[in-house]
Amino acid sequence: MIETIQSQARRERPFHETTAFKVGTTILLLSGLVASDIFLPALPAMVKVFNISQTEAQALLSIFLLIMGMFQLFIGPLSDWLGRRPLLLTSLFLYSVSSLAMSYTKHYDHLLILRAIQATGACGAITLGRAIVGDQLSKEQAAQFFLIVFPIVGCSPAIAPLIGGILNETWSWKACFYFIAALGSITFILVWLSFPETRPASKEKHLDSPFSTYANRYIRLICLPGFWFYALTPAFAYMGYFAYIAESPFLMQQQGIQPEYFGYTYVSLSIAYVSGNVLIRKIRSQRQWSINRSLTLGYLLYTSGAGFVLMASILTPYHFIPFIFGMSFLAAGNGILLPLGTAGAMTVDANLSGAASGLLGAIQMTGGAIGAHWVGYTTAHSPELFGYCIASIALIAIFFQVMTKYQSNQQTHTA
Repeated sequence: MIETIQSQARRERPFHETTAFKVGTTILLLSGLVASDIFLPALPAMVKVFNISQTEAQALLSIFLLIMGMFQLFIGPLSDWLGRRPLLLTSLFLYSVSSLAMSYTKHYDHLLILRAIQATGACGAITLGRAIVGDQLSKEQAAQFFLIVFPIVGCSPAIAPLIGGILNETWSWKACFYFIAALGSITFILVWLSFPETRPASKEKHLDSPFSTYANRYIRLICLPGFWFYALTPAFAYMGYFAYIAESPFLMQQQGIQPEYFGYTYVSLSIAYVSGNVLIRKIRSQRQWSINRSLTLGYLLYTSGAGFVLMASILTPYHFIPFIFGMSFLAAGNGILLPLGTAGAMTVDANLSGAASGLLGAIQMTGGAIGAHWVGYTTAHSPELFGYCIASIALIAIFFQVMTKYQSNQQTHTA
């Protein structure tokens, strides 16, 4: 009888109007960034525990971003074939169990393997969270939903390390992964109890689909210079940002900042990111700026921040405030580059928007992984050299943007 009443209530109230949908999808979209950043204040402690170099420790971030990026190419099509719910529950299970296991492992190689499994689960949570929003909401409703959620997502790179610093200082580095395991477990229960299957009925199971279809679409996208012009924008935005995120614990350690205060230094980055986002929305609404013109402002802020970090490395390498100031300008640029680069890449060809989402996510996360991995090898963890790394990324970004824009214009004129 009770089950009958509950089922009638569910039929009367659409899933997208429930609190479970709003809270659950928000947590799903946050899960990847929380897992990627929360342990940053504990990195120096983990270096000692596992007897590894600082560069080896940074692989915990780069491998996470790389796996999370690559699996976006497959999880979307796979969920079209098998359904959202079973894959989402599997992803959350992997996310939770691997996070818990990381707290108990005694070997760094095992830690890396578990980190890769954790990234697979996080990728599934984020990708399928987006897919569920797309299944349940219209284009206008989804836009309004993301306008509410994305400022929260934008603050997570500051909130997660802040929580991680408190956990590490109060208990140990293991507490960071206990927290992730608990978050994943709670989300698993919420999805299990409240989330129905949302895959549209039109997406039927075919043995040769959707993978063959998506492979053809990926190839078509790769051949479009216009896609690369926009897709490389989030990639370089993430490359510079995650180069700093990966290196920041060791930079701040050399600059005299205690690990328990690491998390507070990321707050200005999130404020700057949200400020850049708000600024460009206001400008575009009042002055009707195009995406390309808006991206120019984003790159101006990005390169100005990189230039300031370079000057800080040369003039005041062991004072953290100039570094934070410069990186805040870069983060403000990212507040423009990330959403507009994403919008541009998704609309290059309206018939390829689904494939563009997966390929764009892979390119973006790979950019972050390259930045996180490259920074340790190029700087040898020296504050004097860090600015050169960030400035180099900015210059390479400008070069590729000019080249891809030129090729895109040439293709347009030829057509």
